[in-house]
Amino acid sequence: MFNARGAGGGEKGEHGDDEAHVKIPISAGHHAASAALLQPRPLPAAAGSVTPTASFSVWRFSLYFAVIAGIIIAPTPDERNDRVALTARLALPKDARWFQIGGQSAILLTGLALFDFRIDALQIVAALGASLLAQAAGTFLIAGRFDWKSALITGLSLCLLLRANEAWPFAAAAFIGTGSKFALRRGGRHVFNPANIGIVAMIAATGAAWTSTGEWGPSVSFALFIAALGALVCWRASRLDAALVYLGVYAALVFGRALYLGDPLAIPALRLAHGAPILFAFFMISDPKTTPDDPRERAVFVALAALIAYVMQFHFFISDGIFYAPFLLALVRLVALRPSSRGYEWGAAPAPLRLAFARARKIAPAE
Repeated sequence: MFNARGAGGGEKGEHGDDEAHVKIPISAGHHAASAALLQPRPLPAAAGSVTPTASFSVWRFSLYFAVIAGIIIAPTPDERNDRVALTARLALPKDARWFQIGGQSAILLTGLALFDFRIDALQIVAALGASLLAQAAGTFLIAGRFDWKSALITGLSLCLLLRANEAWPFAAAAFIGTGSKFALRRGGRHVFNPANIGIVAMIAATGAAWTSTGEWGPSVSFALFIAALGALVCWRASRLDAALVYLGVYAALVFGRALYLGDPLAIPALRLAHGAPILFAFFMISDPKTTPDDPRERAVFVALAALIAYVMQFHFFISDGIFYAPFLLALVRLVALRPSSRGYEWGAAPAPLRLAFARARKIAPAE
């Protein structure tokens, strides 16, 4: 039984107040309900978390991709019987943008199917449509050739990295980013990565958008999937060194910080397992049009980008530091540095992939 005192009429208390003693029965059901409330509830699944089935699907897709690629590049019987050399040739497009479009599309479709990416069809159409429209307008103004591949890459990058509640931030970011290629130039080439300047403009000036730095969660399989596609793109564009240097410097900084603070190494490992740093390294900071042509200058450029991103994230607590860093460096290049005498041209990638299975040639004895 439980006694409750109310303000209704009743017998007088010792201070003259009315006291009403109400007896409330407590049944066994109430005790059971109270006990149930005290039981710990399971935590909801984290945003971007992937189920074991989804993780297995990514691994299976990657395995199928590797098997199919192996079959394509395998030597023919005639090549295996060649007594001098066994060479398998894979005639790949020279323009690395074909690989980037395919890779980004595969990542976006995988994220929508397995990781519940928070982007709808209208936002995707807005990003791609505005980017293509800005490219067409800029091409018309300069009487140039319409280049839809670069515009499509900008739109896909925004679909992967930018998030908003409405569609207009995607359209605005795409229009600003693609338009900057025609408006902000130095030495006959654009300075800012289009997707990067569009993202920075939205998150810094409007507050209506944010970046998806951890939407897919710490999925190692998905991170490897992104890295495999990105490595192929960077290799074809002769910028694999930029992606690897950036990831190496950034990883050294976050692991060094963990060792200095005495944190478990699992913390920086999980931070790197998120797809965002890997996606940024292989598909944005390694952009051949906005990185220096000289390999040494390029290494310094991406290393500085990693350092600035680290300082902004861990010392100024700016979570979008990885996007501000290349923007600031590009701004310095636009204002202070002498432009390169030559620029990167799409299609100037390495020769088609060749896997050589060399055999020792028999040398006839000298007579």
